[in-house]
Amino acid sequence: MCVGGIASSLACCVSSSACSLCCAACPSCRNSTASRIAYGLVLVLATIVSLISMSSLVREEFAKIGPVCEQFASKSICEKHLGYFMVYRVMFAMCCFFVLMAILMIGVKNSKDKRAALQNGFWAVKALVIAAFGVGAFFIPEGDFDSVWMYFGLAGGFAFILLQLVFLIDFAYSWNEKWVAKMEEDGEVCGKWFTILLSATIFIFLVCITAVVLMFVYYGSDGCGLNKFFISTNLILCVVLSVISVLPKIQEANPSSGLLQSSVVSIYIMFLTWSAMTSSTKVGCNPQLSEILTGHENHSQEQDQSGASLDSASIVGIVVWVCLVMYSSVSTAGKVGVSAAPEEEGFVAMNDVGSAGNASDDEEGGGRKGQKVYDDEEEGVAYNYSLFHLVLTCASLYIMMCLTNWLDPKGQLAQFQRSHAAMWVKVSSAWICAALYGWTLVAPLVLTNRDFY
Repeated sequence: MCVGGIASSLACCVSSSACSLCCAACPSCRNSTASRIAYGLVLVLATIVSLISMSSLVREEFAKIGPVCEQFASKSICEKHLGYFMVYRVMFAMCCFFVLMAILMIGVKNSKDKRAALQNGFWAVKALVIAAFGVGAFFIPEGDFDSVWMYFGLAGGFAFILLQLVFLIDFAYSWNEKWVAKMEEDGEVCGKWFTILLSATIFIFLVCITAVVLMFVYYGSDGCGLNKFFISTNLILCVVLSVISVLPKIQEANPSSGLLQSSVVSIYIMFLTWSAMTSSTKVGCNPQLSEILTGHENHSQEQDQSGASLDSASIVGIVVWVCLVMYSSVSTAGKVGVSAAPEEEGFVAMNDVGSAGNASDDEEGGGRKGQKVYDDEEEGVAYNYSLFHLVLTCASLYIMMCLTNWLDPKGQLAQFQRSHAAMWVKVSSAWICAALYGWTLVAPLVLTNRDFY
């Protein structure tokens, strides 16, 4: 693809007006889809900025700025803490922006509301607002800000972990439904798609079993009784959920349930269990993956180095976050009017500049159809704008905690301690995740007067 094509494709994801101006070669897009992807990309960009700010080169340069380091005991302590200092403030700025948007978007019912234009456009203005929040955040004095903001991060991170499970369950059900549909199209009891579905399910369960064994070996040593309790309890929960998902009564009430969804939820619960144990404050019971691979154990409860390097659990968490946020942005919008032509759903189609009104040109053989941007929200919004921005607020806090390894930064002393609270946030999230998935299995059986499909 040429550079111009790439640029126009990117513009299509940023706003509908840009799409109508320069996206003639792009596939058609909807306002609701493009806007959600754009906000997701904004948060990804903020994450990249935060990662860059944690690099030693950037920290060394910022440490040269007098007012920044005056609030620390020494320049070396300032340089050591600056990575977390900047991550907390970048994500504070993002939270302020998303909370502001959530307030402004309260009560928007359709795209005829003038505020809908602010949701789906004015990206240059919104970029300036984010920049203003970012600059202002850097003038927040150190004091107790980081310690207090960390607890906001724990609360927001906890909420987003639960939201991630909702996205994950939706993905698992959609995945299972598509493969079952293909399996039924084959018309064979043990055809190709049945084999693929069974193989994927077995593979994921094998990964879960391997994870359990490794966690018992490296995190369940003598003196780590709490870790053993976490691993054993969550293993039992995964087994129970898997058995429930294939019970005849559950299958009858909820035909879409199955072992594939249980395997996906199980591996997520195992990830949360592992992440919780890496946040343990007990020495010898919280090895990082790098320590396991290298055989070098860190017996300190503190992060001895700069405190600005990502641990393995945080890296996995960020990857999962990016995948699920992008999936939720595309899949939810994709369910709006996919089975009917845009005109049948009341969408507004706009041809690209220069071809508006030239429908006859498109109808001629070999004619190039103009790029279409669909306003799919004239009759009603495809998603709750305010709730969407509150979700992104929680996502910002979750990313902030991942980038700082869920550690408790002590600004004046530049000590980065593992947090007992973070451990319980993660492990309790795993239990709530199991309860939520269990409810999706039994709800159709309990609430017989409700339609869950």
